[in-house]
Parts: sequence; structure tokens; C-alpha cells
Amino acid sequence: MSGSTAPDPDTAVAEFLACRPRMLGIAYRMLGTLADAEDIIQEAYERWHVVAAKQRVEDSTALLATLTTRLCIDRYRRERTRREAYPGPWLPEPVPTAVDAPLAALETERMLSLGLLRVMEHLTPLERAAFVLADAFDYRAREIASVLGRSEAHCRQLLHRARKSLASLPPEHEDVCGSVGGYQEGLRLLTALLDAVRDGNVEETERLLAADVVLYSDGGGSVAAVTRPVQGPRAVARLCIGLARQLAGPPALHYACLAVNGSASLVVHDNQSIESVIVVEHAGGRVRGAFVQRNPDKLSRLMESVPGRPTNRSPNHFQYHPDP
Repeated sequence: MSGSTAPDPDTAVAEFLACRPRMLGIAYRMLGTLADAEDIIQEAYERWHVVAAKQRVEDSTALLATLTTRLCIDRYRRERTRREAYPGPWLPEPVPTAVDAPLAALETERMLSLGLLRVMEHLTPLERAAFVLADAFDYRAREIASVLGRSEAHCRQLLHRARKSLASLPPEHEDVCGSVGGYQEGLRLLTALLDAVRDGNVEETERLLAADVVLYSDGGGSVAAVTRPVQGPRAVARLCIGLARQLAGPPALHYACLAVNGSASLVVHDNQSIESVIVVEHAGGRVRGAFVQRNPDKLSRLMESVPGRPTNRSPNHFQYHPDP
């Protein structure tokens, strides 16, 4: 794994930065928020700094992926208990994504769907880790075994259970949502849905929704949100029209379309902060899943990506502290 010659500090930092997109991608898919993911990266860096200061690491990518994954498993175990008492549905933090190129910050655009990230909450920590490594990053069972410190046979079982568990759940996402064509179709549906909702047209709103449509709303207990999933086109249509009427009054709100987690989204904001983000995922030309993120803790950094809004944050804003 390593030799006796220690690299110079600049080399160690460069190797870490080269691996950061993969680490962030693993951590975000494991934990569902960028804040938690960046905490994991900082902790992984501190451990990496200790190892790299003592010896030359031959495969820095493998070691950093292993550190990240194992730290995420520990964090996810703690988070699952907290999320069981979460006020209403728990939804991931939405992240802006390009629709015509892979997302460089998270290394790969695969498995970013909010619908998929939501149902992944049903997996055990080890199942989720095996599934993320295999399906988002093309790790083979032997490589997953090395990362998790389990046998190859056990990792194959973890993958089988994870895929079986996810296949048994009703999907609110489609693979096409992450493609350019899927995004354009989602944008068309979102625009038509917004027009129908603003007009108060219940029938037209229902027509744009799939028969098994489900709407989830996450307020985090700090802002108003629907505390249970809303199912069916009639219930979802009436809820959306009612909310639109409430938002029609002061203060003045603005609407912007944004690619979020590979899907089309509507960002509702007042030029200073985001009131809500509505992400739609579709199938068969109709909206099948709607995810309304209202938790302020999961929206603060997204404001910088709203079209027309200037940003002061550099692409690599994360600060590294060399002394753990």
C-alpha cells in the first residue's frame, strides 16, 4: 500500500484536491446534504494529513475513498436516528447541476435524482454505501469489499439487497430526468404546470400530473410545510393552487427555473433568500414526483446559482486546515 518515503506537503495536498470531487460525490449521495458532505471531507483530510505526513501512499484515490465512505457510514448511522424524529418528510439538499455536461463538483451526474436519494433512506448504511459505490462510481464487488472491510461475498449480498429494496419501492424518478432531453421535458411540464396553477385551473393542473403523483414537502420544522406526502392528481393540484394564492400577496416574489439534481426546478425567491424550491421528476409526459424544499438550512447556498444573481463564492471555496 505504501512505501517508507513520505511525500512533501504540497504533493499530499495536490493528491487530496484531485480526489475531492469523488469524495464529495460519495459523501453527498450517502448523506443527502452538502453541509454534512463537506464536514466529512474536512475530517477525511485531517486523517489523510496524518497518514501522508508519515509515509508515501501509493493509491491515494483508494485510501481517500475508503476514509470518506467509512466516515459517512458512521455519520449516516447517527443521522438515521435523528431523521426518524424529523418533523415531516426529510428531503435531500438540492444542488444545482449542468444539463449538458457531467457535474464536475461531484465527479459524476449519475444517481443525483431527489426521488432516488429519498428512497435510499430505506437502505442500511452498508447497503447504501455499496449501492453508491457500485452504481454511481462503477466500483466492482472486490473494490467495495476493500473499502468496506467486508468479504466480497458479503458485498455482493449488500448490493443485491439494496437493489431489491429499491426495486420494491414506488419510484418517483426516471433515468431520463438526468439527461438533456429529460431536463427539457421536465422544464416544459414545469412551465405548463406553473401557468395552470397561476390561472387556478384545477383540470389543466390535474392533466399534467400522473395518476400516481406524490408531492413531498420539507420545512425542517422551522417553516410551514405539508407534514405528510400528498398523493393523487386532485389533491396535489388543489394544494398547489392554494399555495399559489397564498404566495400572490406581498412581499413580491420572483420565479426562476434552474437545473437541480438533474431535473427541472422552480426557485421561488425575493432576491435575498429562497422561499422554496420545487423540483419535478417525470415519466410518460407527466409529473410523477414533486419535491418542495423549504428548509432554510438546505437552501442558503442555492441562492448563488439563481439566474441573474451574482456570486462571490469561488468554485473551490472549501478551506483546508493542515493541522488536525
